[in-house]
This record gives sequence, C-alpha cells and structure tokens, in this order.
Amino acid sequence: MKKTIGLVVGLVLAGAGITGCEKPPPAISVWSGSDSVNVKAQCWSFEDAGLDARNCAQDILQGTRTDGLPSLPTQPGNTFGISVDPDVAESGWQIRVNGQSLTPEPLDTNYFRAAYAAPAQPIVLQVVAGGLGEIRGVWLLELDPTAG
Repeated sequence: MKKTIGLVVGLVLAGAGITGCEKPPPAISVWSGSDSVNVKAQCWSFEDAGLDARNCAQDILQGTRTDGLPSLPTQPGNTFGISVDPDVAESGWQIRVNGQSLTPEPLDTNYFRAAYAAPAQPIVLQVVAGGLGEIRGVWLLELDPTAG
C-alpha cells in the first residue's frame, strides 16, 4: 500500500513538472545566398492583447544598439527570404528596414522573398508580428554586406 501511494505521489509530482513547462516563442528563419540564420523573438506575446511596443527592444528598434543581434552575411543584388511560424503568419507580419515597411500591408503567409540592394554598412532588419495597430512579437537581425 505504501509503495502504491508513493508511486501515485511520484507520478502526480512528475506530471506537475511536465505541465509547468512553457512553450517557447516562435522563431523565424532568414536566408540570403547560401547563408541562413534562425532568429529567436526579442519579445513575443502569447496573449491576443499584444505587446506594449515601448517595452520591446526599443533601443534596437530606434537604432541606438545593434550589439548581440544575430547577423546574416549578404551581398548586393542577392535575394533574401524569411520563413515564419504559422502562429506568426496568422497574426500578420511586416518586414521593416530603418522603420519603413517593405510591404504595404501585413503579410499573412509563412514565407517572403525579395531582392535586396544591400547598402555599404550593416542594417537592422525588423520582423514585426501583428496587424497595423498591434504588435504581437518582434525579431531583429543585422544584414551585414561587409561579411558577405
């Protein structure tokens, strides 16, 4: 009887540990030429309410900090592509460079591909999940023509 109670208690505690796991935020994949990088979200809201943009990587979004960002080597004229998780596509997402969106409307597909006229200096590419008025997640990476 004591072994059975101990086994039941052990299983309950193990189950509690399993249910306590938190799902990781979605990542995106970005490629150019033969190089690719998997980028973790700087911030992600599992809630439908969205994020307060002021609390999400503002120093990077405003261009005052780029250290520690994933970097992707690029070359002028190369195509680059972005692949997003279905949760991100469902929310709608935009690609921004220097605060300017590369698409007139948020995308609702899992994939985007475009030709890229790389500038001489590295730039920060922003992928922003959410509609026009709401941010659900932000991914940032540096496109670096000097490394290509």
